[in-house]
Amino acid sequence: MLHLLFILASLLPMSTHTDTIWYQFSTSSDASEWEVQDDTVMGGRSKGNFEVSRQGVGRFHGHVSLENDGGFSSINHTLDQPIEPEGTDRFVLRVKGDGKVYQFRVMADEDQEFTHYGEFKTTGEWQTVEMSFDEMTAIHHGEPVDVPNYEGDRVAVIDFLIANGEEQDFELLIQSVGVK
Repeated sequence: MLHLLFILASLLPMSTHTDTIWYQFSTSSDASEWEVQDDTVMGGRSKGNFEVSRQGVGRFHGHVSLENDGGFSSINHTLDQPIEPEGTDRFVLRVKGDGKVYQFRVMADEDQEFTHYGEFKTTGEWQTVEMSFDEMTAIHHGEPVDVPNYEGDRVAVIDFLIANGEEQDFELLIQSVGVK
């Protein structure tokens, strides 16, 4: 029997990268470590909320309004220490959404003028989203910036954003953020 288990185990695919979790929500996570930023900073009327559920997942939810040229809501978290994702080539997000498209963003420094981002569509079920570094483009206030795509450099801030050009309610549950 042991010999059969060894043979079966040897048939499993071997991964060259293992997932490294940067942020894992739990029932002891502190929601105040995440900052909500809405389009109200520009006169809009969207309203996002963030909390940690009793099940120990981050819950980003609210309403996106297009009034007064608004249209976005986001949450961001400044890492305790900036991280260099060496030996990895993609972000790995464990999320459950509402069928809408969200953005995942990273910044090298808190005061950086632009962010690298990638979009992902949620399915209504728990899903693992893998986002290749080289597909993440740079933007500033929603406009493209003439800098290279993300190259796996230092990360100090992680961010989730919804901005689909539609008036809508939204909900995104977040279990973890990591790299692979």
